Amino acid sequence: MIMVFDIGNTHITIGFVKEGKVLCELRYPSANFLPGDFLKYIKEQFSLKKIKKNQINSCAISSVVPALTEPIKSFCKKEFKKEPFIVDNKNTILKIKKGSIADLGADRIADIEAALFLYPKRDFIILDFGTANTFCAVSKEGYYLGGAISAGLNLMMKALAQGAAQLGEVPLTEAKFAAGLTTQTQIQAGLYFTLLGGAKEITKRLKEEVFPKSKALVIGTGGIANLYTKQGIFDVFEPNLTLIGIAYLAQKYKKG
Repeated sequence: MIMVFDIGNTHITIGFVKEGKVLCELRYPSANFLPGDFLKYIKEQFSLKKIKKNQINSCAISSVVPALTEPIKSFCKKEFKKEPFIVDNKNTILKIKKGSIADLGADRIADIEAALFLYPKRDFIILDFGTANTFCAVSKEGYYLGGAISAGLNLMMKALAQGAAQLGEVPLTEAKFAAGLTTQTQIQAGLYFTLLGGAKEITKRLKEEVFPKSKALVIGTGGIANLYTKQGIFDVFEPNLTLIGIAYLAQKYKKG
């Protein structure tokens, strides 16, 4: 079993992956990270989930928060006596025709590698909805063809609350109607349908620009994507795409 860490701006997502399947997933707030508290949390979860340390064969990390990469590496080495695999732009089959692959974050590389593994011989577009929303277009030959980045729902909500004196933060939820009747439901509707409309438009344009002669598979993933599974913007929804990609890369490159 591989213990994988997806270190994001909002959460550290921890997955336990065996034979390409995520057996268990944990989420720890990135902003609250303290080594001692994190260790206590992991030990508590091991007890609750009935996971034993000797079941962990290796560790792997994808990080978009450099300040947290070293502490998590140290945690893996101290607790499991293992040097963790680090996802980066050197350990990937991904190719790029223009620009630099160095512009892609580790989480996007993991997403793409997982999709290439799960959906071989398919052109695809990945929509990953999290702190930031990322859109990646990739050919079946493994070429990264471009994409887009936008602010996620949490960032949009915080910007609205900080910029407008009479508006505050609200629970993020699937909006049923655009015509909200309270300030809270109107904010929820505005946030929800802004992302929905933007996702539809960006996906449409990527298909027209990058895949004009082929049908690209649209894959949804990310912590917020579950709010959009009924909207028809994804062909498939893979909530654990990043974790699967991290584990896949670790197995592939540790074997050489």
